[in-house]
Amino acid sequence: LSAAGASLGAAGSLIFAPALRLCRGGRWPGGARRRAVGGGSVSGGPQPKVKHSKNFDWKGQKIRERWRKRAMAVVLSVLLLVSASSGGAAFRRAGVLQGRLGSTEQIEFVYTQNSPFRRLPSGFPEGPLLDIVSEPSLILSPRVGEGWVTDMAVILNVKTTQHINALAEELRARTGGELVVVTVPAVQGGKANVKPFATRLFNQWRLGDRYTNNGVLILVSVGDRRIEVEVGRGLSSVLQRGGWLRAAIDASMLPSLRSDCWDDGVIAGANALFAKLIEVNAEISSPGQHRQTALFFGVAAAGFAAALAVVSFGLPWRTPQCWQCGRRTVRLRDAEASELGAGEQMEVSVGSVHHVLCGCRSPSCQKLWAKVEDSGASRMEQEGPSAEAPGGRRLGGATAKYSREPALGPERIATMAERREGLAFSRERRFGTPYQSCRACGFVTALSVATLEAPTKQSGGWRVTVMSCVYCGENAVRRQYLPRTAGASAGASGKAGFGGGSSDGGGAGGDF
Repeated sequence: LSAAGASLGAAGSLIFAPALRLCRGGRWPGGARRRAVGGGSVSGGPQPKVKHSKNFDWKGQKIRERWRKRAMAVVLSVLLLVSASSGGAAFRRAGVLQGRLGSTEQIEFVYTQNSPFRRLPSGFPEGPLLDIVSEPSLILSPRVGEGWVTDMAVILNVKTTQHINALAEELRARTGGELVVVTVPAVQGGKANVKPFATRLFNQWRLGDRYTNNGVLILVSVGDRRIEVEVGRGLSSVLQRGGWLRAAIDASMLPSLRSDCWDDGVIAGANALFAKLIEVNAEISSPGQHRQTALFFGVAAAGFAAALAVVSFGLPWRTPQCWQCGRRTVRLRDAEASELGAGEQMEVSVGSVHHVLCGCRSPSCQKLWAKVEDSGASRMEQEGPSAEAPGGRRLGGATAKYSREPALGPERIATMAERREGLAFSRERRFGTPYQSCRACGFVTALSVATLEAPTKQSGGWRVTVMSCVYCGENAVRRQYLPRTAGASAGASGKAGFGGGSSDGGGAGGDF
């Protein structure tokens, strides 16, 4: 049993140890040197070879790393802006809905005042226009006559139109929702294009309240024998729950429409939707779901901001990678001024970047720069590899102990750190520093000064930013034009141009 256990342990170490080593970013240990327990013999193959050649493109490697960081920073910035804007919109929506819950007066709902649904283009003729409708812009808005029905197919009588208008007015007064009925002779593209046409018409008209998104559009295409019920984003999940909308269309509207009883089918569908919207109004007007959405986007924005800071400034504990063996280096000490170049010395003098000397602790790399701590090291260097330490143990590269102190001069340290051959400099940009990276020399030694010429209603303004580098003397001037300020737009509720309802294609339909 003991022999079998030892065999299984050895097999497991041979299988899983290399995989674990690769996952941690190390090298394949097949060619690594193994220290002998007793006599100092070496086994396991030859010494690991350097991954790069003498003609390694050090400058190209640095350029690729720089652009890789820039690309990651751009992606994270976009995600951060999207998350922050979405979270802010959800937070504001939750605040508005919470204020509506505590209001005892008539709620002032917010709609899109400049939507084609609420304005009539000049010279737009009335009555049925075309036998086939190709674009939503060709449909006359029912709000021109203060109604909620556009009967381009001329299939509804006056009583049906009055009944639907009364339902829509009551629904708008109680919930802020908008119920619109549109009939068309046919839609260009046939029956398959009725659903996309209804979605485009809904989004063009921006039906429903801005904060609850509770608009409903009933589109009847007589020539295509198709009906579509398009709902806003706020109602999509509520009306689709349990297949209610599909069942309501099949039970209330399609039987009458198949018999060409247009008035009965449209009235039955409008009554069912009116009752359902009154029922679910409290659910879609609750600020709880919007608070959860704001919390989610807030956490996502915080995560993206942290990732952006890591990409831009680096982790304080994350050291550069050794390009000779692929391992992460460890901190040794603060870099001395004689080991740094002129640009790095300027960064230290202005206090924008903290430079730390790091070294690779791999045996194959450490012997290139570290001091030997073994007392017999000097005799080993004088007498050769065959020298023996006191006690008969041979002194070789496998048994020598190295310290964390470099044994090289400043110039050699600077050269090896630039090529990352066992040594590297960790550039830690200080938080809160007013200095920025210079586009000419690349060092964090540039200061920017911005002057603003404020725009007015009569003329635009300018924002002039001058970035001056204290190291290379480069002066970059950036001029940004600021457009003229516009006056307050006139609207019914002072919110013209703000969002109204929108649809993501939710709803249902049927053939009759």
